[in-house]
Amino acid sequence: MALQWPTVTALPWRCDRHRACRSATAPRRAIRARAVCPHPTVLRTQHDQSARPRRQRGSAVVEMAIVAPVAFLLLIGVIEFSLVFFVTLTMQYAVREGARYAITGRSDTNSTQLASVMNVIRNNSAGYLDSVCPTFSVNGTASSSGNAGTLLGGVGDIVVLRLDCTWKLATPIVAAVFPNGEYKFAVAATMTNQ
Repeated sequence: MALQWPTVTALPWRCDRHRACRSATAPRRAIRARAVCPHPTVLRTQHDQSARPRRQRGSAVVEMAIVAPVAFLLLIGVIEFSLVFFVTLTMQYAVREGARYAITGRSDTNSTQLASVMNVIRNNSAGYLDSVCPTFSVNGTASSSGNAGTLLGGVGDIVVLRLDCTWKLATPIVAAVFPNGEYKFAVAATMTNQ
């Protein structure tokens, strides 16, 4: 059975550890015999690491110190944009569920129909309703307790529920993109009363 020698890339051209390998008589091609170099399978880069000049030893730390803040800021910005989109979709879902409840004409015991709709929206908002400071309107009219009885209309009327929300951004770079550091959005749902 013939010996299989490693490829040329796995063998060093010269081993810097041994005097015999550093000599001018050592072959410049891949060393094949162990008599010349006792480390024929060690890569050249492993021998050269100890011979690296002193001025390059801390370069990785300096490069990391320069790149890390920018990388972390981008990562936090991506996370914050993801949270903004998640809150927008969550509030859209909550308003749609509130509209589905509103068109039935039902209400919880000891509360008006409008208060029941707001409770449904609050329950489906995953706790973000208070964080977005919403302004609630029905059919273009801001809701209040005085007009709660007639605001949602009767059978066959179209009901438009709308929440105008404001989300306060935490990352300074992302907040600089939006006026006053706030992301303002509106979610709405339109349905016909049953």
